[in-house]
Amino acid sequence: MFTSPSNPDTIPTTKVKTTMRALGLDTSNSSEMSSILSTLDGEKTGVVEWDMYLQVMALKLTHDEEDGDAATERRQREIQRAFELFDSEGRGVITLGDLRRVARVLGEDVSDQDLQEMIDEAAGTRPGQVFLKDFEEVMQRAGVL
Repeated sequence: MFTSPSNPDTIPTTKVKTTMRALGLDTSNSSEMSSILSTLDGEKTGVVEWDMYLQVMALKLTHDEEDGDAATERRQREIQRAFELFDSEGRGVITLGDLRRVARVLGEDVSDQDLQEMIDEAAGTRPGQVFLKDFEEVMQRAGVL
């Protein structure tokens, strides 16, 4: 129903808002919607991979349904675990090399220039390095938190 006719493993970005409403999610915040679309289709291809869509929506649904200290603690643990997937050596920072490794593992063909742009966009206090706080801010801008 919402998938792309030519590729059932994708959703056209034009249908993301409709699918979110079908899930009962609030889509009225244009800034949040822009962040979500940017996360889902960062390369502006016009389509969203189904797996990525499911992951982001699952996090969004979980986040929107919970309140209180327990939810905050759970989200902090999830952020920490997600950060550690990138920072596999436990240095406390995500670098270009970390993003390159993750892209390779996921089978994504992303140029070093695009990866560096991701780092630069996310980096806060130290250029070229993304710390946990920076990572969390990216997740918030993307509407995941």
